[in-house]
Amino acid sequence: MDRLNEFRVYYNHTLYPELMRLEQLRRRSWQMLMGSVLVLVVAIIVGSYVRVYIVGVLLAIPLVIYIVYLSSLLSRFRYRFKPRVVNLVLDFIAPRQMQYDQRRSISKSRFQRSLIFDTPAHFFQGEDYISGTIGEVRFEMCELDVRENSRTDNELEEVFKGIFLHAMLKKGQYDGRLVIYPRKYYQYLTRSMKTHTALGAEEVEPDDPFFDELFVSFASRDMPVHKLLSQEVMDMLIEFYTQKGKDLYLSFIHDRMYIGVAEPRDILEPNYTDTVVSFDLVREFFEDLQLVFTLVEEFDLHH
Repeated sequence: MDRLNEFRVYYNHTLYPELMRLEQLRRRSWQMLMGSVLVLVVAIIVGSYVRVYIVGVLLAIPLVIYIVYLSSLLSRFRYRFKPRVVNLVLDFIAPRQMQYDQRRSISKSRFQRSLIFDTPAHFFQGEDYISGTIGEVRFEMCELDVRENSRTDNELEEVFKGIFLHAMLKKGQYDGRLVIYPRKYYQYLTRSMKTHTALGAEEVEPDDPFFDELFVSFASRDMPVHKLLSQEVMDMLIEFYTQKGKDLYLSFIHDRMYIGVAEPRDILEPNYTDTVVSFDLVREFFEDLQLVFTLVEEFDLHH
């Protein structure tokens, strides 16, 4: 049985009952909120119609307070939903080896030291911090939303949005730099290319022509690119990139490894108006985690 089928069984036995409990809370809170809004609208209309405004106001005040209370219930539901689901997914992947903190994130300086994105990151926001070990490798990861000031107007331009991982490989294992981007963004990499060139890096061609069609790689001369980008690693990246359509970024800076998986949507964010009982909702999150953890595991075992 492959890993996804195992996860499907785990979903049916463990995640599904928890999602059903959360769904009941969401549905009850949402129905009560909508019912209260409807009563408030009716009270205002009736008060206006009979020209007894004080009646409408007296009815509206407690209803508004109640609606605010129900809105806070839905907010609490959101903050309860993600920790419960994330912790259950992590228990499936690696029981008792990972910790989750909804409010923490990787630091801005750590993100910049990856050398993937040459940006001042004027706006930097993170959440859903996961840390732990994979084999002998310590790692941290989180969701990030990074933007910078536009050079043409006062708007913020997106730099990166998605999952970002930082892993600490064995000390002294590598003493160079390798950075990998989706090739479709080649024309937008001028600033990053100047940074890599200034640090003594140049564009390199891996052994797999198809990989080279999808990704562009920059490496310093002392970095063993062909050792790092084994055929297994390249196949893994190609498969994920072509099947999921999500942009992938990687860098190796000495004994540090960084992985970015772009995700335009908020990951595992429940929709108040729609059911949260969805295998696809948690499957996508699981597959993103599985990719980055498998890559880290690959470098821990074979490099």
